[in-house]
Amino acid sequence: MSNYGHSTRDIAFRCDKFSERVDELIERNGLTVSGFAPSIGYERKAVYRWRDNATIPSADAIFTICCVYGVDANWLLGLEA
Repeated sequence: MSNYGHSTRDIAFRCDKFSERVDELIERNGLTVSGFAPSIGYERKAVYRWRDNATIPSADAIFTICCVYGVDANWLLGLEA
């Protein structure tokens, strides 16, 4: 366990859910990664890395996605109750 009360396994699970939700947003909005990435001000490479669980998105990226696409951060991260 880390100092924040989450194991690495917990964080990986949330990243999996995040990548699923990003895919859902892309599909729901009739976009490709090439259309989604600039809409949130990020490069395609970053979005592909999030989708592949190679990197964890920053808080700024999460906030931006939520604002641009009108979704709740808890939903985006798979933390909804």
